[in-house]
Amino acid sequence: MQILSLWIQLGITTAIILYASNFLAKSADNIADKTGLGRSIIGVVLLATATSLPELGTGASSIVLFNEIDLAAGDVYGSCVFNLLIIAILDLIYRNKPILSSVGNTPIIVAGLSIVLISTSIFGILYMEYFDEISLLIFNRLDPISIVLLILFVISMFIIYKIEKNNHESEDAINTSDTLKKSGIIFFISATIIIICAVWLANVGKNIAIIMEWET
Repeated sequence: MQILSLWIQLGITTAIILYASNFLAKSADNIADKTGLGRSIIGVVLLATATSLPELGTGASSIVLFNEIDLAAGDVYGSCVFNLLIIAILDLIYRNKPILSSVGNTPIIVAGLSIVLISTSIFGILYMEYFDEISLLIFNRLDPISIVLLILFVISMFIIYKIEKNNHESEDAINTSDTLKKSGIIFFISATIIIICAVWLANVGKNIAIIMEWET
């Protein structure tokens, strides 16, 4: 019965995350309209970051609460794989024409920058043992690859912003501060719910792995 209870909890928390993500997407779309930043920038910077909160929540809780580094890393890289699968799923839903032939230039740039960051992290996994002494002496045990990833992320966001600005995709801001404030509150609440559920999801996933003897 315990394993059944865990699977039920897994389903419930997943459903809550999906439900909250719906409000997250709608509020982000409204923020794009009201600020005039454009959907491309909001989608890449704000929405993509917010929808990665489950990975942040499960990753942090897996490491801090349960000391499960492999679980955290598997969640992050597994999400990358599943997110690519989503493209195929959406292509089945969107029947007008192939999705990949309909995207603009920004997703291509984002994909290229993502490859750079993923490749950098893989390099860190494969060769970090050679940087252990440097990490200990200079960075106080902080992985230097993590610093590189942070810098690359900031640079990537700046590149995306400049490209969107040059393409003149931004729209004029609409003076509706009350609506913008409401959208911001909804966005914050939805993101908070997602983080809480993600932390709980990490605990459930760990217990399922133990009972099913999936841990090595």
